[in-house]
Amino acid sequence: KRQDVYKRQLLKVQGYQQVSLDLQQQLETMSMATNFQPLFDETRQLFSIGYRVAESMLDKSFYDLLASEARQASFIAIAKGDVPHNHWFKLGRSLTLAKGKRTLVSWSGTMFEFLMPLLVMNNYEGTLLDETYHSVVEVQRKYGLENNMPWGVSESGFYAFDPQMNYQYKAIGVPGLGLKRGLIQDLVIAPYASFLAMMVSPHEALSNISAMERMGFGGRYGLYEAADFTPERKPSQRPFMLIQSFMAHHQGMSFLALDNVLHENIMPRRFHSEALIQATELLLQIRLPDSNAAMPELVEEHIVPERQMKGPDLEKNQFFIIETAKTPIPVTHSISNGQYSVMLTNAGSGFSRFQEINLSRWREDVTQDAWGIYFYIQNLNSGDVWSATHHPCRDSGEDYKVIYAPDKVEFSRKDGNITTRTEVVVSPEDQAEIRRISLTNHSKFDRTVEVTSYFEVVLARLSEDIAHPAFGNLFIP
Repeated sequence: KRQDVYKRQLLKVQGYQQVSLDLQQQLETMSMATNFQPLFDETRQLFSIGYRVAESMLDKSFYDLLASEARQASFIAIAKGDVPHNHWFKLGRSLTLAKGKRTLVSWSGTMFEFLMPLLVMNNYEGTLLDETYHSVVEVQRKYGLENNMPWGVSESGFYAFDPQMNYQYKAIGVPGLGLKRGLIQDLVIAPYASFLAMMVSPHEALSNISAMERMGFGGRYGLYEAADFTPERKPSQRPFMLIQSFMAHHQGMSFLALDNVLHENIMPRRFHSEALIQATELLLQIRLPDSNAAMPELVEEHIVPERQMKGPDLEKNQFFIIETAKTPIPVTHSISNGQYSVMLTNAGSGFSRFQEINLSRWREDVTQDAWGIYFYIQNLNSGDVWSATHHPCRDSGEDYKVIYAPDKVEFSRKDGNITTRTEVVVSPEDQAEIRRISLTNHSKFDRTVEVTSYFEVVLARLSEDIAHPAFGNLFIP
C-alpha cells in the first residue's frame, strides 16, 4: 500500500512538473512571438506610445527618453532583433541637477519611470543608470522631508472622482526630475514607490514604509494605493486623504521588488540567464559623462491651485509656441548642458557659446536681430530662395511656427510645396550642438534643393569681439 501511495504521489509530482514545463514553453513561445516592430517608427528610430486603430496610424507621441519604463521594452526588442541597436542610442540622455543630485531626466518624474525596469534588469555600479537610481531615491526622500510627509511619488490614484465615483489616476512626479510642467500641483504618496526604492536603498525605504504604517496608510489587506496630501483636495483639518483601493500592477511590482531584495535579485538573475539578454546587456553599461554637464535645475516657483486652471491649461505649459517671427521685441529661448549653451530668438537669430567663449558672432540688437547661425535654401528647379528660419532672408513663408521646449527649439515653415523643419538641441554629454534640417516635398515632382550654411566665427568672449572684431574676421566660417 505504501508503494502504491508513493507511486501515486510521484505521478502527481511528475504531472505538475510536466504542466510547469508546458507552461514555460507556452510563455517562451508567446514572448518570442511578440513583435514590437509595428509600434516602431523607422524614421525617428523610436517607439510610438501606441497605435490609433480608428485612424490606422501610429500615435505621433514617442518614447524618446532613456529614463522611462519603456526602456525595458526597447531593450527586449533589441535583444530579439525586432528593432536595430541604433534605437537605444536615440533615447534621450539629458541630465539635470535635482536638489544637488545629477540624474537623467524623465518626462513625469515618477519612481515608476526610473525604477520599474530594475525589477528584471541588472544594475551595473558606476554607470549612468546606477547614478540615476541612487540620485532619484535621494531626491524623492528630500522632497518628502521638505513637505513634511513620507516620500515615494509615482503615477497613482489621487483623491478625485469621476461621475461613477471611481478614483482618478495620473502620472504624479517630483518637480525637478521630470520635464512635464505642473508636477508641483500634486502631493501624493504611493507606497509601491517605496517598495521599488527598496531595490536601491533598502534600509531607507523600509523605514519609510514603517512611517506610512504608523500614519495609517494601511487597511485590512495592507497599504492602500496612495495618500493625497494636496491642500486643494483635502479638508484643512486632515493631513491627507487615503485612496482606499488596490491596483494589481502596483501590488505586483511591490511583490517582485520584495522578492528581489529577499532573494538577491532573483528576477534579474533569471532574466539575464537568457542568452539573448546576455548578448545585449552591454547596452545597460552606459558610462558616466566625462564632465559634470547637466541642465539647470528644473524649478517651479509656486503652486497655482487647480481650481484657477482648467485641465488643458496645465498641459500647455510644457511647450511655448510662437506663430510669428515679427514680435515687437525678439522672444528668446536658451538650451544648455551647463557648459555649452545656445540662445535663439523666434526669428532664428542667436549665438552659440562654450562657457564664456562665443563660437558665433552676436550683438544685442532688438531692432535688427541680425546675428546668428543661418541656413540658406534654394530650390534649383524654380530658383526660389528662403532661409530655414525667418532670418536672414527676413521672410517667414506661407506658414511659420516656433516651438520652445525645455531641451529643444524647433522651427517650421512652408514655402510653396516644400516644408522646412529645423531642430536645434545641445548634447547632454558632449560640448556640441546639433542642428537638423528636414525638407519635405509635397508636390508630385522631384525637387533638387541646395542648402548653404553661414555664420561668423568668433572663438572669443563677447567683450573681446566687440573690442577687436577684425581678429575674429580672420577665421573662415
